[in-house]
Amino acid sequence: MVVGGATSRRVIEELPPLVVAAALTAVITYPVDFVRAMRMASAAEATSVAVNGLRYLSKGLAPELAKGTASRIIKFGGFPVAHEMLLRRHDESAGTRAIAGALATIPEIALITPLEVAKLALQLDAVGDKRFGNSLGRATRALVAAAGPQALYAGHFALQLRQAVWTSVYFAATPVFLARAPSGSTFATAAAGLAAGMLGALINNPIDVCRSVAQKDVLSRWVFDAPATTRKVAPYVGHTFAAGGRVLEQRGIPGLWAGSTFKAIHLGLGGALMAVLQPQCTAAWRRLLDGRTEEERRSALGVRGGGMLDGYHPFGVIITDLGARFLEFEGSRDSDLGRLLSSIKHRKRRATIKSEWLEIVRVSKSAQALRIYHDLDTLLNFLLAVGFLA
Repeated sequence: MVVGGATSRRVIEELPPLVVAAALTAVITYPVDFVRAMRMASAAEATSVAVNGLRYLSKGLAPELAKGTASRIIKFGGFPVAHEMLLRRHDESAGTRAIAGALATIPEIALITPLEVAKLALQLDAVGDKRFGNSLGRATRALVAAAGPQALYAGHFALQLRQAVWTSVYFAATPVFLARAPSGSTFATAAAGLAAGMLGALINNPIDVCRSVAQKDVLSRWVFDAPATTRKVAPYVGHTFAAGGRVLEQRGIPGLWAGSTFKAIHLGLGGALMAVLQPQCTAAWRRLLDGRTEEERRSALGVRGGGMLDGYHPFGVIITDLGARFLEFEGSRDSDLGRLLSSIKHRKRRATIKSEWLEIVRVSKSAQALRIYHDLDTLLNFLLAVGFLA
């Protein structure tokens, strides 16, 4: 059994399309994120920062694209791994998805915090002295010179909490929203991702406002004013809560949702794009790797099965080309596997599949339906293992 070779092949098949999907999402959502960052950073002030002109949108573009791409790669790639670990001891539920989503953000935040801090410094510089010239290197060197390497992790706790909340809500809520639009179409998938992303954004917005205000305060002192006495100030937990108090004092409770419209659009759009682009980029990449003719791909040996992340899509499982080809054989639908497989033409969560088969057992009272319901997890795991489901 060559585990390393199989793993390498799956990484080659799954990682490039995930990178492309993450990069495209980062590029498309950046303009909204820029306005969101400026609104939140000025939440503790009497008036919001005015950002005029498209030229400001280039400020912080490089670190945001790098951060956004890396963040989504780790998050959407790490979620299935974390969820698989939880499923060894627990049944699948919204709770396991939420916990797995939160766990996936730990390495994500450890990697992207320096990029997030540098991006905010560039965006603040865009409406200030413009001393960095939109250079990520200059901003990073200025931060390290002002407060040492730890400056690149200013606000790490608040960032971790913000990201964990959004990711937990997103992966727990997407199957719920998709279940209300069971067509399995691209539009339904995008709508579910949009709704889950916006819900997560609205819930974690107060955390993000406090984090943005605290980081802006510290970066302004370190880089733009930089008196030596302020170098000891760092946006740890207490500073973040203090920033929240300033927001409440200046703007009241509505201030905690400053920039929430742009944030909801940003993260909702990002959730929708990843839900649609990731499977489509994966399918396109597999077609590119498969140099066989259309006739060969339509044959039983030419149709590809599943991949590394199959079974952990936030919207559930769906029949693959290989599974559809299997059902074309005469008699295939008479077996337990075939009958179960034929009932999964669009994405469904395991809980949805189980409830549907419970209803089938109640209505038909057939021995086969009861057997399928009883062995449902075993049958689904087998169908995933052989590539009939993804």
